[in-house]
Amino acid sequence: MQDLFADQMKALRAASLDRHLRELAGAQGPEIEIAGRRLLNFSSNAISSAARSSEFLNCTRNS
Repeated sequence: MQDLFADQMKALRAASLDRHLRELAGAQGPEIEIAGRRLLNFSSNAISSAARSSEFLNCTRNS
């Protein structure tokens, strides 16, 4: 069974479909900064407050 999972993980990596989680320092809110870029944080419960923000709602309405 372990070999089956290892083979599946190798196939996912080869197809660039594996997931890489980035560790972020400190408390995180609906916006985060990674490599100098301001991004929306869709992880954990942060999306709950981001989805209620007027900025987010305006962006979704205008897209």
